This record gives sequence, C-alpha cells and structure tokens, in this order.
Amino acid sequence: EEEENTWYKHAHQEDNLIVFVGKRYSLLYRPGYNNNVAMHVEVTPDRILDARTGEVLYDGPAVLCWPSGVYHQVNSGPEGSVSVNIPQRSEGFDINVEFNIWSLPTRDMFCPTPTAERDPKMQDWEDSEGTVARAGHLDQDKLIM
Repeated sequence: EEEENTWYKHAHQEDNLIVFVGKRYSLLYRPGYNNNVAMHVEVTPDRILDARTGEVLYDGPAVLCWPSGVYHQVNSGPEGSVSVNIPQRSEGFDINVEFNIWSLPTRDMFCPTPTAERDPKMQDWEDSEGTVARAGHLDQDKLIM
C-alpha cells in the first residue's frame, strides 16, 4: 500500500522563512526542476545547509525563499525552533484554494542523496502534479486573513 505524503503548494503566494532559534527542515519539490528530485534543506539562524549532504549552501544569516508553485513541507528539528514565515501574496490569491493540502507519492520515490539511483517508478511521475488531499481553507482562520 502506498503511503501518502502531504504538502502545501501555493499558486499565488511566495514564502520567506527566517529561523531565529533552533533548526527548521524544508523539503522543497517542483516538478521538472532539479531532475525531479526534492531539495532537503536545513535552516538555522546562522546558515543554510543541504540536509542530505551537510554541504553549506549559505554561510550567514539568511531568509529561505521559495516561489509559488513549489510543493513544500517545513518541520522543526527535535529540539524545536522559533521561526517566522513572511508570505508575499500576489493578485489572484484565494483563501479557498491557496492552503490546500496536496498528496504526492511516497518520499522513497525521491532520490535520498544526489548520487543515488533514481527509483524507476519516478519515470512515470516526472512533471506530474499532485492531487488535493484536503481543502486547506478548513484549517485557516478567515478572521486573520
């Protein structure tokens, strides 16, 4: 049985993540980009790293940004974190669809390291879109929008 993974993807919102304390792990995926391999980054107050290899992607305080159309998951490290996301919304933003929860194939369909061999199932999935698993607006408080 195939396990579902849930992701956010916004059509009219860019996200800008700042970490003040601890670590946040971001899994970012965009069909057709990076050989259809999800990027897994670790964001700390002092740098951004490739979470798979430990390679420092940026050494210094930074904001991790991703554009509209990117599937993403963001989680704290085991010690917790203090962070803020500053969204930049564009024309066409609609609370009824922007926070939908998307389902994509299992994580093991992504290459676990940049040098790992691709799972053959990925060939049928390249450039495909996920499916809406849950209407995300049901999780949002419309009074603060």
